[in-house]
Amino acid sequence: MKLLALLIVASCIAGSIQDGIFCDICLRLMTEVEEVAERFTPGVVLKEKAKESCQKMSEEYPSLESMIEGHCNMIFEVKFDNFAIEIRNHVEPIVICSKIRLC
Repeated sequence: MKLLALLIVASCIAGSIQDGIFCDICLRLMTEVEEVAERFTPGVVLKEKAKESCQKMSEEYPSLESMIEGHCNMIFEVKFDNFAIEIRNHVEPIVICSKIRLC
């Protein structure tokens, strides 16, 4: 019984650590894009900055490369243009990442 309890606790901890990594990836990505965003910055420019940020994170954390790449791709596929509008309007990165359930 104790072993089962330990396995359950371990799986919960591992899940929260993984969720934390997903949130960190999203927050860093949105924060770095926000740094170059002005009111009328074209979405293409913001998307290029986001891709650059993802590439940089992959290089910094090679053991997480596939996870970073997967989440970056998901962010690009899930209405990045809407995120670009929110970023230009200074919506906090935590709000944006929460909307797509990464935080």
